[in-house]
Amino acid sequence: MVALTAGVTLAGRRYCAARAPEMPAGRRGTPEASSTAAELDVLRREYETALRLIGAPPSASVDALIVEAWAAALADQPGIALDERFVAQVFTRVAERDRAAGRSLELPEEEPELERRFLGSRSRWGGFWRRSVSDGRHAGRGRDDQLRVIEDTLSDLPLFPRAVVVLRDLGGWSAQKVIALLGTDQDDQCMLLSRGRDHLAQALERVAHQGRAHA
Repeated sequence: MVALTAGVTLAGRRYCAARAPEMPAGRRGTPEASSTAAELDVLRREYETALRLIGAPPSASVDALIVEAWAAALADQPGIALDERFVAQVFTRVAERDRAAGRSLELPEEEPELERRFLGSRSRWGGFWRRSVSDGRHAGRGRDDQLRVIEDTLSDLPLFPRAVVVLRDLGGWSAQKVIALLGTDQDDQCMLLSRGRDHLAQALERVAHQGRAHA
């Protein structure tokens, strides 16, 4: 897979400069950039998708990252939807943080079970699940337990696969928007999405197996 680490700091800013969709009308509850607990709570509630990119539990440094990204989003490219500007600013800062800490932004090169789970590139549905993930294999776990497993696994993923899964599967972003944000191409975006989904599926299968073993 083509290395994506080069120039990632600028990828979010290039994304903002490249697109200018209409602003959504009548967004309510938009807070001013502030470090107060009440306003941070509004940001967390209103912009869940963006904050899932952070991959870290609440802390003073995370709060500072949120406030800084929010202030930059308010000042940046007013013709672009505010939530998209916020995503780009959060993504840029998380990439800077992780690179400074020596964390990888990608998964290792292994290809666990992608072919078993997803249709290959020769199929017109390449990258789609071979079988629905709601087929009952994880029925032994309650919905809340499954959501906790998904959140924990997403937080543990490196930034690039985490961002692709969060934005595509939870945020409803198109592939084109994610490609622009990451500064990558269609093949890499597809691989990141498949590998991120594979790690989620593996985590759900592990806890389902543990539940059956203790039943």
